[in-house]
Amino acid sequence: PVLVLANSLTAGGQATLLAQCRLHQKHHDFITAVLSFDSFARCWVQEWVLLDALSLCVPLSKKQGFTRLAAAWNDRNIVRFKRSMLTIGAWLLDAAQQEEVVASKPLSLMNILSSERRDAHEAAKNAAMAAVVKKLKESDAATLMDLLNLHGVAASVASRLEQRLDVKFDVQSTFDTSHVGMAGAATGATMGATIDVVTGGLTLGVAALLGALVGGSGAFLTAAWKNRTTDSGSTTVQLSEAMLQAMVGAGLLRYLAIIHFVHDTSMVGIGEIRSSWKNEMIAAVEVQSSQLRHLWDVVRAQNRPTDSANLLAIELEEVARKVLRNLYPVTRVL
Repeated sequence: PVLVLANSLTAGGQATLLAQCRLHQKHHDFITAVLSFDSFARCWVQEWVLLDALSLCVPLSKKQGFTRLAAAWNDRNIVRFKRSMLTIGAWLLDAAQQEEVVASKPLSLMNILSSERRDAHEAAKNAAMAAVVKKLKESDAATLMDLLNLHGVAASVASRLEQRLDVKFDVQSTFDTSHVGMAGAATGATMGATIDVVTGGLTLGVAALLGALVGGSGAFLTAAWKNRTTDSGSTTVQLSEAMLQAMVGAGLLRYLAIIHFVHDTSMVGIGEIRSSWKNEMIAAVEVQSSQLRHLWDVVRAQNRPTDSANLLAIELEEVARKVLRNLYPVTRVL
């Protein structure tokens, strides 16, 4: 028995090649099936198509053994999918629980009028935000390596993945305080300072996704951060719920890049469909937004990291399944 796998290397030639192969199949009984590479070779959720076609080629005496082999293959994929979601969930848990104390007393109505005190307070707040970002960059790099290792991808391709996806977004905006207003500047994320929120590859697509949720750069910078006053009266900064929502999409965008790279090391296919990934991801995160918003409060309050990571992984699985089913409607493994 013969299984024909058709993949045209010329633009627009796939349909012609498939038609030729299927015509050839009609005249040769030993050809069991004709498959386009696009039907099984983009990422793991399509692999069952190839396994099903291979089962037609297996002699009856080998059917049970092949069925067990195919089941084990699919089970391994599901286990790796769940481990990936746990890995991304642990990264998000770390991001949600990051908190830095602003080394400055909160501004009162009186000292808001003092430009020196305002500047000192903002400098302290900027330093606290920079400390959060530094820790997140470290956890982000470790998470990327974990995901690459989990999928058997060499660490050396990390930068190529980010460049090919073209979703890295640098925020280097200076607020004009005349546009923000004194009170807004005192309570907002920045005042007259350049804030590096996601530069240096903090994560794939965070700013692009957050920008899609909240609008322009001013809204972006304000929406990225959340201020909290502790019982002692100190001010702390942490990532906002909107930023965490965007990081959900960004983490899953990275996951999509990796699972497609496994099947397409040239990354040609990744470049072709990356825009649809973003659209699908934004829509899927929005559908799950109420559950995620509730979850950020839960994970910040819990002292059991394992429980929190599991809760996040369940939500991430739901979002990822929605995206993968929309990208690949003909699937039965999710």
